[in-house]
Order: sequence, then structure tokens, then C-alpha cells
Amino acid sequence: MNKMAEQTESFASYWAFSANSSNVTNHFDADAFIIERNNQNALLLLPVIIVVGVLMLLGFVGNCLVCYVYNSPTIKKRKTTKRVFILTLAIFDILNCVLVMPFEIYDMRNQHYFQSSEVCKVFRFIETSLVLSSGFILLSVSVDRYVNLVKASKRIITPSRAKKLGLACVVVAIALSWPVLIFAGTEEFLILADGISTNLTATECTTFRNDYEGFMNDNIYNLFLIATFISALITLIVIYILIGLKLYRRRRGSVNKGGLMFLSSTNEGKSLTDGKPIKRNNVRKSSLGYAIRRSKPKAQGSTVMFYSVTVVFILGFLPHLTVRTLKMLKMAFTESHSFDSTEMIYNLLVRSYMINSTANPFIYSILNVRFRKDLIASFKRCFCLHRLRRTQ
Repeated sequence: MNKMAEQTESFASYWAFSANSSNVTNHFDADAFIIERNNQNALLLLPVIIVVGVLMLLGFVGNCLVCYVYNSPTIKKRKTTKRVFILTLAIFDILNCVLVMPFEIYDMRNQHYFQSSEVCKVFRFIETSLVLSSGFILLSVSVDRYVNLVKASKRIITPSRAKKLGLACVVVAIALSWPVLIFAGTEEFLILADGISTNLTATECTTFRNDYEGFMNDNIYNLFLIATFISALITLIVIYILIGLKLYRRRRGSVNKGGLMFLSSTNEGKSLTDGKPIKRNNVRKSSLGYAIRRSKPKAQGSTVMFYSVTVVFILGFLPHLTVRTLKMLKMAFTESHSFDSTEMIYNLLVRSYMINSTANPFIYSILNVRFRKDLIASFKRCFCLHRLRRTQ
């Protein structure tokens, strides 16, 4: 009790000195007090910092393995759109782990003492660009899966076109993200202690500054980003529903002839079920799917894998979008730097999208049997090469 009373008296004396002084508050004392508050806030956010650090390490290692496996000679020669899209997502995830996550850790460590507005602008821009790029790539993947299902006998999106599509996604993402360079920056706020405000100000890095006054409206841009996400979400849901309906119709349209099952949802299948002869060389197994007895047509493994990646991306981004919207509408999380559990929850949820960069390699390894085999084969090659070098 005596120690608490001494601390309270010390704080009261400090505030009285600051209020009665005719000069500006002593700069050394002000900086020392702000740094102390910054350290207290960093200690409060330590669990969130640890979570982001773990996600960063797992995501970096996992996505580097994805790049290594999909650049191995056995997979590189396959030249499929799946490989192009997976490598593109992995590169985005690595950039997220190398650039964005370390910056977020630094930001949480210095939420009261962030000094460089330029650094804040650049990394907020990179963060927004990478998130939008990943979202547009997943949208392109859904279109690719649907086109491959509908036009099974004809390849419309080739690997070279997939590369150009990925580049177009990056260009569009950058074009939509550049306003962040205007809105983001450091923002000053008053330090509160025991409900008393002082003329001491701390600085934080924020995507949308409250003190911004310019020719653009930050709230309109924020609403535009939210509308973009919702539009992409609706498009993804519609496309994957169409994929599901297509697979269901294939199941309903299957018939048995001569002990073989043919799917009547494609031109080749219709020709066969109508009794018209067709050369075996002109028929693709993936579009017909024949068996000795009736079975259920299933989505290809890559379709299920990309579907799972998309679901995880949406679920990971929804908490981030929700808390951003609630704070913008001043419905929740309006009290910043409150030194309580609310502050920790906000900082955790607003970074929920980082889960995506870590989850993708695990999704590949769980749902893609070929990826697991290629990964094991790659490790064996490295181990054998290492032993060979040691014996030489």
C-alpha cells in the first residue's frame, strides 16, 4: 500500500509540474515517460507478438519448401496452371513473411514511439498490395478450375496465360493500393494516465490517419476496399457453387453401357451415351471417368486443394475486415491504447489475415498426395547428394 501511494504521489507531482510549467515539458522527461509507456504496451502485446513471430517462421519455412518442391525437375517439366498458381501464392506468402510480419512485430513493439512516417507508408502499401494480389490470384484460380471442368476437352488457360494472369493481378492490386501511400503515416495521440490528459503526445503508425486532410476521402477508400472484398467473396462463392452443381450433374447424368460408366456432361460423354463411335485417342480420361461399376464422380484433388486455400483465406481475412469496419464506424475498438485485454484482442484480430501465409503449405501437404511424395523425394535427393559429397 505504501509503495502504491508513493507511485500515485509521484505521478501527481509530475502532472502538476507539467501543468504549471510555463515552458514546454522537459523533453528528456517526456521522452523517458513515453518510452516507458511504449514498453508497457509492448509487454501487453507480447502474446500477439509471439503469435505473429511463430506464423512468420512457419510460413517462411513452409513456403520455401513449396517453392523448392514445385521447382524440382520432376514437377517443373509438367507445366500446369496449378504449378504456376501455387508458386505465385507461395512467393506472395514469402514476401508477407519477410516484409510484412517483421514490420508488424516492430509496429507492436513501438505503438507509442513510431518515428518514421515514410517507413509506415511504404510497409502499409506493401501489406495492402500483397493481400489484394493473393485475393485476385485465388479468384483467378476459381475461374481456372471452373473452365477446366466445363471445357475439359480444351485447355483455355495455359501455363503461359496463367503467368500473365498472375502479373495482371499484381498490377491491379498495386493500382488499387496506391492511395494507402497517401492515407497511411504516423499519427499523434495524447497519453492518458489515471484519466488525466497531458500535453505529452506519442506517435503510432496507422493506415488511415484521423488528421488526414486532402483531396481524397479515406473513409470512402476504406469502404471501397470492403466492397472489393465482398464482391470477390460473392464471386468465389458463386463459382464454387457452379463447380459443385457441375459435379452433381455429372453424377446424375452417368449411365452404364457394357459394364463401363460414362459421364454425359461433356461432349465426348454425350457422343458415347448416344451410341456414336468415338476414337479412344480423342477421349480424355479426366473428362469421361470410366469404371467397372457405378461410382461417384469426384472433384480433382487440385480443385479441392484450391477450394480449401480459398476458404482459409476468407476465414482468415474476415476478422481483420470486421474489426476494421467496426472501428471505422466507431461501434467498437474506439478506445486506443487502453492497456487492457481489448487492446490485445484488437491487435490479434486485425492481423488475422497472416494465418493464410502459414496455412497454405500445410493444406498442400494434407490434401495433395503428390506434393507429399515430391517433398519426401526432394529430401531424399538432398540427403543422398550430401552423403555423396562427404564420401568424395
